[in-house]
Amino acid sequence: GAKNTMSLIEATNYLEKKLGSTPSIKTEQTPRRADQCVYVSDIGKVSKTFNWQPKTSPEAAMDNNLKWVMENRQMLDKVYK
Repeated sequence: GAKNTMSLIEATNYLEKKLGSTPSIKTEQTPRRADQCVYVSDIGKVSKTFNWQPKTSPEAAMDNNLKWVMENRQMLDKVYK
């Protein structure tokens, strides 16, 4: 089947291609107290219980999210500035 996962690096590279610019990324040398070292979403249980699989690729999901962000930029600017 089609790949249904995307790493943070793959997501960043995808956004760079879509936006035509490199996203600004801030990293910290020391993890914050609540940071997880590794996080992986596992949909195995829900897939088995409900016989469900994602119908949207990671790229399509990123496109949907990007579209929403662009359509709601004024609201987001008020919240995050």
